[in-house]
Formats: sequence, C-alpha cells, structure tokens
Amino acid sequence: MTNPPGHSWQGHNGPPAPSGPQWGSQQTPAPSPHPHQPYGNQTYGHPHQPQHGQPPYQTTAHGAGAPTAAPPRKRRGLIIGLVAGGLALLMIALGAVWVLVVATPEKAVMDYLSAIRDGDAQRAISLAKTTPKDARLLTDEVLAKNKEVAPISDVRHISTRHNKVTVSYTMGETPITETYMVDRVGLGWKVYDAAASFSSGKDRSKINFTMNGFAVSDNIPDLFPGLYTLEQDNPLLTFPEDQVLVTAGLTVNVDPSTFTLSHNEAGVTAMRTELEAQLAKCTSVKSVAPENCRLVYEPPPGATVDTETIRWSLPRNLAQRWQPETKNNPAEVSGTLLTVAEIRAEIVIAGRRQEVQHRFPIAYTPTFDLTSGKAVLTAW
Repeated sequence: MTNPPGHSWQGHNGPPAPSGPQWGSQQTPAPSPHPHQPYGNQTYGHPHQPQHGQPPYQTTAHGAGAPTAAPPRKRRGLIIGLVAGGLALLMIALGAVWVLVVATPEKAVMDYLSAIRDGDAQRAISLAKTTPKDARLLTDEVLAKNKEVAPISDVRHISTRHNKVTVSYTMGETPITETYMVDRVGLGWKVYDAAASFSSGKDRSKINFTMNGFAVSDNIPDLFPGLYTLEQDNPLLTFPEDQVLVTAGLTVNVDPSTFTLSHNEAGVTAMRTELEAQLAKCTSVKSVAPENCRLVYEPPPGATVDTETIRWSLPRNLAQRWQPETKNNPAEVSGTLLTVAEIRAEIVIAGRRQEVQHRFPIAYTPTFDLTSGKAVLTAW
C-alpha cells in the first residue's frame, strides 16, 4: 500500500490512531520532510539513505509495530536515571555517617552526660577525645552504683562559646552548673575528657578504702561524674569529707587531697600515747646516754658518774603537748616537740662525791606510721 500524494506517516511508531485524519478528508496535509523525493523511489520498512549533507531519518512501514532503533532521548533518560540513583545512594550513605557523627558542640556534651546517666561507660569514653589514663572505675557497674547514690537528671544546655559548652543538671539533690571543653574531631565534636583525673602523689599501697563500694588501694583512678561515698576501716584515719562530688568539667574543681586519708582524733590520741610510753622508757634508763632517746650527759673531766643515782626527767604531760604537723600521708605523720631535759646524778671527782643537776634543751621530731591501724613510732 502506498501513501496518497501529500500525506506521510513519518514521526509515528506504528499506524495512525483511529482519531487521526481520515483518507479523503479536507485537512491540509503535513509537508513531507523530503518534498523532492519521488514516492516511487521510497522503500517502506527500510531506512532512507540520506542525501549528501542531509541528516539521517527513519521511516516506518504503514502498520509496522516498532522503530528500527531506540530514540536518543531514551538513552539520555536512562543515564540521567542512573546518575540520580547514584546521588540518592550517596546521600543516604552520607546521612548514615552524619547520624554517627556528633554534629554540634552542645550535642557532644549532652550525649556524653546522657551516656553517664544511662550507665553506658564505653559510649561515654567513645564520646571523648582523650583516652583515660586509669580506667579501673570507668565501668557500667560503677555508673550503676553512682545512679543509686545520686542519679543525674534534668540536663539542659545553657550556652556555647567557642569550644566551651555550659550545661545545668541535677545530681541527686544537688543542682549543678558546669562547663565542659569540647574539640572538633574529624567531621564532628567530642568532649575533651571522659573523666576527671587525680594524682595525690602519695603511696596508698598499704591502705584499703572504697569509693561507692568499689575497692581502691593506691592512687585515685579516673572518675566519671558522680557523687562518691568514701569508706575505709582504719580507726586512726579519716577522709576530709565522707562524700565527694565529681563533675569532670572545668568549673567544679576537686582538690586531690579530698581523697587523701589523714589522722583523726583517735589517731592523734594513739600517737601521743605511744610517744608518752617512749619518753617514759627513756627516762627510766640509768645511763648517761640512753639508746635511741637523744638524752646525753657529759660529766666534767676526771669525774665518774654513779649510774645507780641517775634520774632523768622531762616536763609532765609532755606528750600531750605534741601536735602532729604533717598530713596527707598516713605512713609518715610527724611533728616537732621542743622541751628541756634534766638529769640528776652523783659523781666522784678527785675522790669526793657530789650531786650534780644538769638541764639542756632538746628537740624531738617523732614520726609515726598509722597504716596498720596502730601508731608505730618509726623515728624521733
């Protein structure tokens, strides 16, 4: 079948729709793209060979079902679809990373305190830039005990200025306003320290005590924010406070000596009692130089001392006047005691017996070790 003169089905991928122009209608025919091409030379069902300088185009046979090649715009659409899909996957991946990264300084602090409140020690540590030096008490068990003693609640952000974030919260019944330092790490933010660090510089290896029920036998480990109850069983020692509040921030500072055991009144009494016994022992010795007593008498040249007549004496209640001066180290508690010693004795000089009385100043510096639960005099 041939098309009537002046009509062409070019541009359709099949036969014309029934609603199209009918044969013999008076509608003006569409101009042929090749008005000079004779119909007799056109072969239906085969691509037309373009003339020199003309772009190729396709024709379809009347009633053909599909084009001989895909239109370029479909291939372009496929490429656009692939690119769009790739971008969508990239955005999803970036979104997942963004969820894992703490995006703001204040969120870093809020997430950190939330981890402390929820008892998640590892998460709290992961939200900090620095690694704790001593993590013995940075555990879920300690956080759970802290929650029993004084739970953290009502955490609120107050302000952010540069790398410092100020928040408020309640620990137990104590309202707290604290500032935490943060730092940028990679794409996000982290608090600078996960826990507070303390160093007393004293050897605690002989002393056992607990913090919220957890044993500590040497230097204080790093501590999460919390209210810690300090307990120990040495009757001669005590902590400055029974409880210490730790925030691990910049504002609420804790003196390391807060965790240091020192002598109590019972310890002072025990040391004075031991000192009095030692002084009494020294004054009872009938010698011009009792061993380890710092009492020494030198008789006149040519004189002989009758040792049976020697009587040493010190002021009454001398030990009760002694005051310990050093603290913060139960293994070395010392204090200076100034006094006057006296000796009375009979000497023989040039064949004559005579009684002598001699006084001289003396300084004692008794030092005690209280770590065993008893006052042990180690030097004086």
